[in-house]
Amino acid sequence: MNKFEEIVGNNGNDVLKRRASNLAAKTIIQQKGLINTLEDRKAGLEEDIINLTDLAPTSKDSLAPGVQDFNAKQWVEKLQALKLEMYDLNVSIRVARDTYNEFFAEVEPKKPTKGHTDKK
Repeated sequence: MNKFEEIVGNNGNDVLKRRASNLAAKTIIQQKGLINTLEDRKAGLEEDIINLTDLAPTSKDSLAPGVQDFNAKQWVEKLQALKLEMYDLNVSIRVARDTYNEFFAEVEPKKPTKGHTDKK
């Protein structure tokens, strides 16, 4: 039998299994991609917070922040906005990971407990 005959002769279960495996593989890639995209955004936000909070004086004798025209109100508002965005992003990452674990993580078959049998 050649490959074409084999493909044509596949029973419905074989075809369904191949389709399910392909769909699952594509969906896993997308879920992991979502997690990676969110993690990348988080790293960018962390960098923004680091840059915003780098107020070190330009010299060791100076008491002025190392930022020209420092505006405390704008700084506080910007930091608050970044931290809120980080909070929301962390929630999104947690949900994305939970979704991955719920739908795509390999599950080991349950083993019967000692002394327990399914026989009635």
